Parts: sequence; C-alpha cells; structure tokens
Amino acid sequence: MHLGVCGVTGFGKSVFLRGLITQWLVTAPEICIVGIDFKGGAEFAFLDKLGRNFLLVTEHERAAAVLAQVFAEYQRRAAMLAKS
Repeated sequence: MHLGVCGVTGFGKSVFLRGLITQWLVTAPEICIVGIDFKGGAEFAFLDKLGRNFLLVTEHERAAAVLAQVFAEYQRRAAMLAKS
C-alpha cells in the first residue's frame, strides 16, 4: 500500500500521520513503513528511533534509491503471487 497526504500549512497532516503510523506499528508489528519527508523529518524522528520496521528518508538522492528497492520488492512479491 502507498499513501500520500497533502494539505496546507497547519492543516494537521503530521498529526494525522503520526497517529496513523503509531496505530499501524501497535496493531500490526510486522508492518514495514518507509517515510519520505524532504523537510527534515522532525515530526517523525521519534519513529525513526524505534529502530524497527520504520525508515525515515529526508534526502532526495536516498529517496530514489529506497523507492527503487521498495519497487523491486513489490515486483518480487507480485511474481511469487502470480506463480501460486
């Protein structure tokens, strides 16, 4: 699954995402989340410190590489499902 959230400054995007991600990590501990935040990631730094199943990317160059890895994993899993 992928999720994009947009809105104007002060709309509550970060509060929404913090709550959503925290809930996912509590109810589905096997979930892996990649967060991409080019504004520095200050709102999500506490999640990055959990060290489990959460990766916070704040640099453009690294984001491209991480997304390529995520897409490769998606393709691998889709191929496995297609065989079954």
